[in-house]
Amino acid sequence: AMVSLANLLTLEGDVPEAIDLYERALAINPDDDAARRAFALALAQAGNLADAELQLRRLVDANPDDAESLFFLGQL
Repeated sequence: AMVSLANLLTLEGDVPEAIDLYERALAINPDDDAARRAFALALAQAGNLADAELQLRRLVDANPDDAESLFFLGQL
């Protein structure tokens, strides 16, 4: 539920609140790749490219065939 709300907030432009919710959701379930990817994109949208890159690299390190994360990493 937190991730869905964070996704909605990101779409509505409330990125700082979305980032807070993604952090809380990942504290509960750190293995949620979709939430981590969305968190990285929200961080990038907020201009925090270094942290966005860290999150995407974490995903790629765990799964080198993660095409979606590799794509977004290349976009930073």
